[in-house]
Amino acid sequence: MKKISIVIPALYEHENVSNLFKKLDIIIKKNNQYFFDVLLVDGIELQKDTKLLCDEFSYKYLNRVSYEFFGDAIRTGFKNVEGDSSWVVVLDADGSHDPEFIDNFIIAVEQDPELDVIIASRYIPGGSTDNNIFLIYLSKIVNIIYRVFFNLKIYDVSNNFRMYKYSRLKNLELYENNFEVVEEILIKLFHNFENLKVLEIPFRFQKRISGKSRRKLLPFAVTFVSSILRLKKYGK
Repeated sequence: MKKISIVIPALYEHENVSNLFKKLDIIIKKNNQYFFDVLLVDGIELQKDTKLLCDEFSYKYLNRVSYEFFGDAIRTGFKNVEGDSSWVVVLDADGSHDPEFIDNFIIAVEQDPELDVIIASRYIPGGSTDNNIFLIYLSKIVNIIYRVFFNLKIYDVSNNFRMYKYSRLKNLELYENNFEVVEEILIKLFHNFENLKVLEIPFRFQKRISGKSRRKLLPFAVTFVSSILRLKKYGK
């Protein structure tokens, strides 16, 4: 039986996680031809309510080990994926990524087992986002810059909702601390694997269910520029 590990970066998102787990449980039970391993990566401090919720669903609860950075959550999650996993799905905890879309990932890899990465894409025909106009334009500009600068034949390089072949991920070294780790993963995968096979599937990005986004415009702009400079050596 093939195994799918689901990594969920979360930063004290108990209210959203409760709703997410109910939906995710339905998807897992429906796809019973796969074994699922769910890993929620919270902030540094233990959140007892979220830990109890993970225990209730038999999901793994992890804490970031160094900082509250998003990149640290991704690294912690990937580090704890077990070696017998075939695929790794990254799913945000705030409700913007509908777990039902995992069905589309599974269908894609069943139709083409040679795929290495499947991306839930907002920016191909059929994709969309519920964000406001300003955020949409900002996101599209960021995507264009990464796509052109690193010669990526991908339209949505910044959506975290993806499915990866684990054999491609397991030796990947990641250093970006903020949300740029999402682009770093793709850039380094393309650098490491010459014939990386990527599929984008149309996806609707929804607004978070509750709480406020941790992404701030000024720090984002600063880290965006610095990450481009750090990663430029991986460009083609």
